[in-house]
Order: sequence, then C-alpha cells, then structure tokens
Amino acid sequence: MKSPTSIVVSPVMLKKQESLQHVFASDLVLITVMAGHKLPLIGLWLDECLDNQLSTQLREQAFNGQRGQSCLLAVSQHAVSPGQAVTPNVCRLKHVLVVGLGNFREFHSHTLCGLIRMTLEVAAANKAEKLCIPIAPNRMSSNTISLSGTGAVLNCRLWQTSLNGTVPSEIEILCSPQAKPHIEKGLSVTEPRCNPCRHPQLPIIEL
Repeated sequence: MKSPTSIVVSPVMLKKQESLQHVFASDLVLITVMAGHKLPLIGLWLDECLDNQLSTQLREQAFNGQRGQSCLLAVSQHAVSPGQAVTPNVCRLKHVLVVGLGNFREFHSHTLCGLIRMTLEVAAANKAEKLCIPIAPNRMSSNTISLSGTGAVLNCRLWQTSLNGTVPSEIEILCSPQAKPHIEKGLSVTEPRCNPCRHPQLPIIEL
C-alpha cells in the first residue's frame, strides 16, 4: 500500500517565520477548525500575511467550524504583505482550504478520512502539486484520533485515491518536534485501515 506522493514531516509548528515559509512554498494549505473555535495560530499568522483575506471570507460565509463546513480562498498575490515570512514575488501559495471538524466527539477516523478525501479532491481540481497540512500542537485530546492514527489514515486515503485519481506529488506535514515521530510511525503503516474502504465524505453520515 504505497501512493506516488512524497510525504515530508517538518517539526516547525512552534516557529512563526519558519512555519509560514513552508506554507507559502506550497500550492495549497489545509487549515482545520473545531466547532466554535477561532482559527488556529498558523491560520492567524497566515491571515495576517494575506491582509486579512482569510478572516474576511470566513466571516462573509458565516463559517463556524461545523463538521464538513468548508471555505476555499484563492490567494491574491498582491495582498501578501511585504516584510512578512515571504515577499509577493516568491509566494507559491494559490489556495487556502479551511474545513470545519465539528466538536471533539465528532472528530474520529471517518471524519479524518473524509477531510483528507475532500482536501485531495480540492488539490486535484486546482492542480496543486504540493499540499501543506499543518497539525496544531494542542489539537489532540483523549477524545480524538491519535497522531500516529492521523498518519495512518492519511497514508491509506492517499493510496486509495491514487488507484483511480490524481494525488499531489508532495505533501508536507507541519507539526511540533514532539509530534513528528508519532506521525511518521503512522505513515509507515502499510495495511489498509478499512476493508472494504467506506470512502467517507464530509459531512459525515454516521455509519
């Protein structure tokens, strides 16, 4: 079970400048939000660099993090603020995808698989060669899927998608240094998570 996608895990999520450099070096970045919560720190940093384009669109769409709710921002290259992590002439970022995960009880392996499926579909539709997935240092709790489980689900969904569809040539996961070995452990799993695959979509209908 192996997809043609190269996956890199970068432990930079605690550093603003370095995190943003990785984000802006990607074609598409995924930002996830729990129901009723504000944008995670990486989203706030990104919004600052994009002259508040992201928060403005989220507000206009009444985005509140409900499970399956999504917002796709086409990045205006002219709105990247000079003096930030990058300058407009080196900005590769074209789209920001924000997806709601619902509450903590709703965030399980089917939600995660549906999230990855949605993200890969958006990446294919927009011809994104490099996808960036930041994982916030404090997003896990005892009620959510583990970091290693996150890596395993990502790997499985990529493989399933690559059988009949298009996947990015590169995915970069941004995380904390402590999370890196757990995510890499999950990425090393070679067996499918579900047999047969249920191909979950967001919003999830409970199975």
